[in-house]
Amino acid sequence: MGTITLSMVIQVLSMLLVLLLFSFNSTNVAAKTLTKLLPAEREALLRWKGSLDYDRSSFVKSWNATTLSCHTLDGITCNKEGSVIGIDLSHQNLHGTLNHLNFSSLPNLSILNLQGNYYLNGSIPQEIGTLTKLTQLDLSYNSFSGELPISLANLTSLIHLDIHGNRINGTLDPRLFSNWSQLEYLRLSSNLFVGKIPPELGILKKLTRLFLYCNQGLKKLTRLFLSYNQISGSIPVELMSLENLNELDLTSNYLTGPIPSTIQGLKKLTRLFLSYNQISGSIPVELMSLENLNELDLSNNNLTGPIPSTIQRLINLTSLSLELNHISGPIPVSLFHSTKLLFLYLHSNHINCSIPQEIGNHIPLLELKLSDNQLSGQLPWSLGKLSSLKVLELSHNKLAGSIPEQIGNCTNLISLRLNGNDLYGRIPYQFGELIYLSDLDLSGNSLTGVIPWQLGNLVRLSSLNLSHNKLSGKIDPFISKISESSSYLNRFIDISHNKLEGPLPRFENVRELYVGNNKDLCVEYFCDFASCYNDDIPECLTKISKVKNSIVIISIFSIVFLALLVAGIYYFCRKRRKTSEHNK
Repeated sequence: MGTITLSMVIQVLSMLLVLLLFSFNSTNVAAKTLTKLLPAEREALLRWKGSLDYDRSSFVKSWNATTLSCHTLDGITCNKEGSVIGIDLSHQNLHGTLNHLNFSSLPNLSILNLQGNYYLNGSIPQEIGTLTKLTQLDLSYNSFSGELPISLANLTSLIHLDIHGNRINGTLDPRLFSNWSQLEYLRLSSNLFVGKIPPELGILKKLTRLFLYCNQGLKKLTRLFLSYNQISGSIPVELMSLENLNELDLTSNYLTGPIPSTIQGLKKLTRLFLSYNQISGSIPVELMSLENLNELDLSNNNLTGPIPSTIQRLINLTSLSLELNHISGPIPVSLFHSTKLLFLYLHSNHINCSIPQEIGNHIPLLELKLSDNQLSGQLPWSLGKLSSLKVLELSHNKLAGSIPEQIGNCTNLISLRLNGNDLYGRIPYQFGELIYLSDLDLSGNSLTGVIPWQLGNLVRLSSLNLSHNKLSGKIDPFISKISESSSYLNRFIDISHNKLEGPLPRFENVRELYVGNNKDLCVEYFCDFASCYNDDIPECLTKISKVKNSIVIISIFSIVFLALLVAGIYYFCRKRRKTSEHNK
């Protein structure tokens, strides 16, 4: 045998590599060739193709009787057994119907996408309900008509259903929604549905996106409630064509973008709730043309800019909620020209102005919340004209000056919060007339003088906070009467961080009592309930204690005096004796 050279080894290895590659390629081709489309399914597709005007549907020209393998069929996906699991013929200019597509011959079909074939028409066949493994069905932007087949309820694996932009009519049968427990996306918008929206939609617990807008039948829709879902994106402008809508509630979703200016089309709207979303931009002036609005809630969003001055056009408004936004500018004086406004919530914004005196013109107001803004100036005395007012919250602003005594005329007040401002002067004794008051917070100001004894009349008070002021003097024992009623066992009282002096009255039935940081305040009793926070306030000296202390002081003084006297006599006698001895 000859010597084996390196070149010979390389040649042999090269030949082996070529053989391996050829073998792999042959196996791959054979595998592809073996993935044949099942005959019954191929026949179903070819029969449907024959019913289409395929001269205009070039995409299906690859389907013919000689086609054996799945990979040569455009828009078709098969599993390894050769069964069709996906059909995607979106935007392929298909002309025809679904009447000749034998759905029962496609038992493993999971995805059917026929979106965007405008000339695909006719009704949706009942046989579509045989596709029990279907997870995605998209028939949007076509020309399908008729009613939704009830057999769609059989599609229990359905996750995505989109029939937007067709001519489907009739009512939404509640049975359709009974088995769609996996459904996450449902778009039925831009059709011709009529009747009520089935409450069974509420059992679709996995539903994250729902579109029902712009249906011919919805022209008669008067109430639309889609609150507490996970609806995202901008507010659909198509909703603004629901001309008979009285109530629209989109509360607590993930809506973004501005409020459409086309909202002015909802002329019959009486209640609009868009709170707890992420809506941005300014409040559109077009909204002010909805003169039938009774309730408007845009709170908890990202709205900016001022409140439109034309808000006076909302002459039927009873409740306005704009709190927890980024609204700036002044409060329009025209807002208080309304004779029906009962609830005004503007707290937690960036409103910067003084409170207009005109606020007193609005007698019916029940609740006024302007806390956490940048309000300045003095409290208007005209607040006292709001005789029906139950809640007045102006805390955490830059309000200055004294508290108008006229507020004592608001005898229906239940909650009064003026804390966190720059108020000074005395607490008006007229507050003792607010006998229904349960919450009084004047903390964090520069109030001076004594606590008016008239506050003892407020027997319904459950929370009293006068802390962090400059209140002085003794606390009148009559004030402790606010805690006598056992009907209010959860009382909270905080008079800490002041300049109060003298004995602290006994407050019964109090859950928390804070009295610390009052230099000259003392207690005459032992605080025997767990939540009494006396902060090491010293015990008061009683009359007996004062007498005892006087006796002790006199006794000590007498003893010291006698000791000094004896020492003096002893010193004098000793000195005299020494002098006598010296003279001898």
